[in-house]
Amino acid sequence: IATEEQREKNEHEFTTAGLYTEFSYSFNKDLLITAGGRFDLNSNYENTLMPRFAVIKTIGSNIFKLIYSQGYLAPSITQSFFESITNFSWIRPNNKLKPEKNYSFEFDWTYYKEDLNISTNLFYNKLSNSIIESVTTGDSTWVSIADDLYYVPILQSENVSNGYRYGLNISVANKINNYAQINFNYSLILGNDKINDMEKNINDNLVSNHKINLSLLLNIDKFQIYSEMIWLSDKRILSFHNLTDYSNLLDNNGFLKFNNVLILNINLRANNLYKGISFYLNIKNALDKEYYGQTINAHWGNPMVLQDMRRINFGIEYDL
Repeated sequence: IATEEQREKNEHEFTTAGLYTEFSYSFNKDLLITAGGRFDLNSNYENTLMPRFAVIKTIGSNIFKLIYSQGYLAPSITQSFFESITNFSWIRPNNKLKPEKNYSFEFDWTYYKEDLNISTNLFYNKLSNSIIESVTTGDSTWVSIADDLYYVPILQSENVSNGYRYGLNISVANKINNYAQINFNYSLILGNDKINDMEKNINDNLVSNHKINLSLLLNIDKFQIYSEMIWLSDKRILSFHNLTDYSNLLDNNGFLKFNNVLILNINLRANNLYKGISFYLNIKNALDKEYYGQTINAHWGNPMVLQDMRRINFGIEYDL
């Protein structure tokens, strides 16, 4: 909902176009190299070339891949143009943001044989110009809301973060029989972020180092059951709430801590029960687990954001 004045103020236009090309060459049936890239034209940002190179080797039931790639992510509409004036802050738009950049190295190993698939991925990512939203600029100003005046800090999105990530992903998929399949995935992510010349471990910047996903798929005649358990390890972030009413949430070092959490999702489906009619039932966070995954830096309200509690979706499909 916006007035015509607000709409005209926030209207903006930009054009973008992209071209992707790839070259592949097979030395033999077991060795392949590829070289490609994407070239982006954007009226708001400098033109960007993103190359990608890969070497793929097959040895029996094993596939090995070595990959190098570059990428970029343009600022979102919200980051560049969103504006909010309240009695506790003024979030200004920032149309001078630069695209985020990423340089990536990966090594993949995949083993496949009949009903078993094992995949391992090792990665290293170097990040630059990463955008942090609602950064305090250090300036404050008076704002008028209705008949009152408030002296508030000025916030905006800024390219103030650089860093790196490295880690691994391990996946195992095993088809037990014609009715059941089990999947397991483990992810480890490590690294550092450098924000305004201050370096911090990513676990101290709201990133869980460990994630485990275990799922079971059952197919029985027209019925399908998919259950998934997700475990996320602890994470934390330094908070400025030591001087607010929520200081009791902080540990002795001034961190907001987000405890590890176990989430259960269940999907049930009945296919073509009657003349093309199917039913499905999706239950997210089936255990109704209370957990927190994000934080609010503003000096108001609970700084820990409650994530979705149990959510149930029921649907009917008709195949014409």
